[in-house]
Amino acid sequence: MNPTKLPPIDPLFFERFGATQEQIERTMAHPGYEHEPFLLLALAELRDEEVIVPHFLDFLEPLGQLTEEIGGHTVWRGRVEATLVAPADEHWNLVQLLRFPSRASMIEMVQRPEFIRINEVRQRALAANRMLAMESADAAAFDLPPDHDEHAAATTAAASTATPLLRPGALSPDPRVVASLTRHRDYDTEPVLLMVAAAFGSDRAAEGYIETWAPVHQRVLTDVGGKMVWYSRTGETLIGDEEPHWDAVALEWYPSRAALVGLITDRTHLAADPDRVRHLSSTMMLVVGSASAENFDLRD
Repeated sequence: MNPTKLPPIDPLFFERFGATQEQIERTMAHPGYEHEPFLLLALAELRDEEVIVPHFLDFLEPLGQLTEEIGGHTVWRGRVEATLVAPADEHWNLVQLLRFPSRASMIEMVQRPEFIRINEVRQRALAANRMLAMESADAAAFDLPPDHDEHAAATTAAASTATPLLRPGALSPDPRVVASLTRHRDYDTEPVLLMVAAAFGSDRAAEGYIETWAPVHQRVLTDVGGKMVWYSRTGETLIGDEEPHWDAVALEWYPSRAALVGLITDRTHLAADPDRVRHLSSTMMLVVGSASAENFDLRD
């Protein structure tokens, strides 16, 4: 598509959808705008989590139907249980991944009368919203969580005895939040996902992160019985603040909260942490539920 001849958009669209004109024009000028499938990462902060979450389903369910009508679908959705680390102004309650057949199909969908009607629920519920396009839309990029029963007993026993040894820091997990995970009633038994977003600031920093920190993290992740479920570099921001611009997002599966705490407090992991911090300009780690394979829809 020629970026100088973009389709006209109702001026009220920007207010309703929550995007700036610059963000939408950048999306519409993408080389694959009309034909390239993409994943959309959507983060939602609700005005009142306890009251609004049930009502927010009045938006999410018809949104899923509309997405199906244009050939897309919800890949995964989870409720944030705890924020281990995040920028001070980011307080997300819900995370979801949606797959669209193209950016054009998404832009067309959110201008439909049906979306405009249900969007009133979304606007009332949200305190903040952020949507990021992901570079990878391939279902093969996902490695689904295993059957929890095959792994939990072997991996949580040692991890459940871990003692928090964390050093507080702007880019490190909050020791108080980690301690709260140990008090969860399903600490030893229920699997969880960790969504990690990373901002590097430069290609050199990203390379250093991959070369020095990632191998250590992967070894300890395997040791506690966890696995990388999904990873992607990010594209453009469709809605919300541009900074920090997350360069990559990953989902990690853990057989239990105990396994996650075991990784965070592992001495080898802690010893290598300065390498992680040195290469990051910002990061976010969200503990999220909906960690079983049945919660993922990996249709192409």
